[in-house]
Amino acid sequence: MALFALTTGLQAQDSHKTILNALNKSELSATLEKVDDYTLFAPADQVFWNLPKEQFQQLFNRQDPSFLENVLRYHIVAGKLSASRLLNDLAKNKGRMSYPTLLGDRLHFKMEGLDILLVDSHGNKARITQADLSTQEDQLMHGIDGLILPPTYD
Repeated sequence: MALFALTTGLQAQDSHKTILNALNKSELSATLEKVDDYTLFAPADQVFWNLPKEQFQQLFNRQDPSFLENVLRYHIVAGKLSASRLLNDLAKNKGRMSYPTLLGDRLHFKMEGLDILLVDSHGNKARITQADLSTQEDQLMHGIDGLILPPTYD
């Protein structure tokens, strides 16, 4: 039910069709069924469309389906991280914070002016552009303007 709730929420977001397709291609439903609350940081379609062709093909046409699933898991943090909670945590920690992802690695956040940025271990940054988008069954997602990659990504 958790994946259904997430994908239903994404369907309501016209700018997140590519990540919906990616979630449907993955096998995350079993994992999300075990997580009561989570927050998805969802890249907009334009993020995927702007990837170099080789990187897009590697992400979606790879022989190893776990590759796409790991990238998706890195975009999901257990627990509800509302924008106000993120801002609170960042304020208490000198503008820097990290949270564990469903992949098991930590995703780093920092303030840049008034914006909240996600920063992966490769130095890629994504800005939260749409905050606190609720999905069916009250799961939470934030729209972001970049793709963040797990540490194991080549």
